[in-house]
Amino acid sequence: MLSKELKSVASTLSILYVEDEEDTRTQISEILRMFFKKVVTAQNGKEALEIFMNTPIDLILSDISMPVMDGITLVKKILAINPKAKIIIMTAHNTDEAL
Repeated sequence: MLSKELKSVASTLSILYVEDEEDTRTQISEILRMFFKKVVTAQNGKEALEIFMNTPIDLILSDISMPVMDGITLVKKILAINPKAKIIIMTAHNTDEAL
């Protein structure tokens, strides 16, 4: 898919970006806003789950390591609600255990 086509598709989607680091969350969400129709942010898995249950979301982009509720737990809970949810998990950790 060409980048123009990708941007066209993304411009119709809403994304939930979950990141506990405030500076990172702010910077990345600004970049996401250039591509996605709607960008919603959360600072932890618990907050993200509440948003997911109350807001139409097309894609979730989540960190793994977060306080309150980590990304893996968040994914399990979201998939229990909607097994077809589209989720991307990311981490700064590069250990086999984290992967």
